[in-house]
Amino acid sequence: MLKALLSLVIFITVQIVSTLAALLWSNRHLIGQPGTPDLSSLEADPVSLGQGLLVGSLLTFPLLYLMGLIRKDGLKVNRARSALVYVLGIAAFLFLSFGINFIVQPLGLDDYNSTALFQAMRHDAACLLLLCVVGPLTEEFIFREGILRSLAEKHLPPVMAALASALLFAIVHNNPAQVLPAGILGFILGLFYLRSGHLLLCCMAHVLHNTVAIAIYSLPEGISTFAEESPLTSVLTGSLFLALGTSLFYLWWKRTEPVQLHP
Repeated sequence: MLKALLSLVIFITVQIVSTLAALLWSNRHLIGQPGTPDLSSLEADPVSLGQGLLVGSLLTFPLLYLMGLIRKDGLKVNRARSALVYVLGIAAFLFLSFGINFIVQPLGLDDYNSTALFQAMRHDAACLLLLCVVGPLTEEFIFREGILRSLAEKHLPPVMAALASALLFAIVHNNPAQVLPAGILGFILGLFYLRSGHLLLCCMAHVLHNTVAIAIYSLPEGISTFAEESPLTSVLTGSLFLALGTSLFYLWWKRTEPVQLHP
């Protein structure tokens, strides 16, 4: 339990420190000026925020390893698995992900401006690296390798550990629009981990998902616009995607089996 708690604390601390650093950098012109600035009006520039989070995320990996919270062979590949297993898993994850989003979007849940933030970040190379690669990898090492594995090794049945890590994964996304999708997808990533024993499939699916999502944000009309203009079509499209994703997930499941997690 301690390892899981430490992993979560490190993740949250890095997010807070990186955000504060970006806030300070974005408002550096106020330093040394007379009077007390209105703290409620201070904002972090999206690019500075992305760059700060990138640095913080990159520093997270050696910190986790030095504290013994992750293994150096967390991405070790099971060579007995065929490429088809990875293709099925990734395809299932993508269809399920976008199916959920098509269904949730017409609800109009508040995303606390995260979509606008991502769109502002996508023009900067460092921010793209964070959103598409480093961010997903950091989350996988924290929530699957650090939290799920720690809970499954000593404290909880594997599926309960996957549910617990998925719940925490949903909570840290910190907005109503993303909580449900993040929770469901976090659980699927947890099942990927439990039936492989390593992070490769989790990381590949998460990185590709974020990359496709950022590409969609770049389109003139993304999922949100489509959902607003035709909610019924959005739900029907999402249902079709969910059916395809569930079928692919079933095929992946039949070709895999649980792996015993060792400390």
